[in-house]
Amino acid sequence: MKDQSIKRQHLEKTAFVYMRQSSPTQVKRNVESGRRQRGMEDRVKELGWPTGEIQLLGGDTGRSGSTVHGRDDYQVMLEAILSDKAGLIAARELSRLARDNQDWNHLVRLCRHQDVLLMDEHRLYHASDPQDRVVLGIAGAFNEFEISMIIDRMLESQRQKAARGELYE
Repeated sequence: MKDQSIKRQHLEKTAFVYMRQSSPTQVKRNVESGRRQRGMEDRVKELGWPTGEIQLLGGDTGRSGSTVHGRDDYQVMLEAILSDKAGLIAARELSRLARDNQDWNHLVRLCRHQDVLLMDEHRLYHASDPQDRVVLGIAGAFNEFEISMIIDRMLESQRQKAARGELYE
């Protein structure tokens, strides 16, 4: 399953498979999600990366994607992009990388300038391709919208519990 976007220079660098679930509860309850995220390693191998050049990043599991602060594996990934050691950044859902549109656009821009490919479970993106950049830009806007909706739902639920006298902190 070799894609035309993948060049020799990409395969000579490390492919990072980023895995993250937002909360410890999700990690416990959504076992299949974690399994599918780890399955991205097989997809990366199918694209031509040798096992020794694939690095799984799962240390940010249990941390929200609404910020990059406190996410050590995300920083490892950024440093690899900046130091020209990354050839591919893969995640089952690219929204796992960043929910904040500014952080997302920064990541896409770095991948564009450093010639790093991005991949989700559906396709491969080359950030220097104008059409892929448009799709990635739209995805970033949806990521931020989605986190906004999640926060709004959580706050409304909290208000409703408080109104019923059932909110305990």
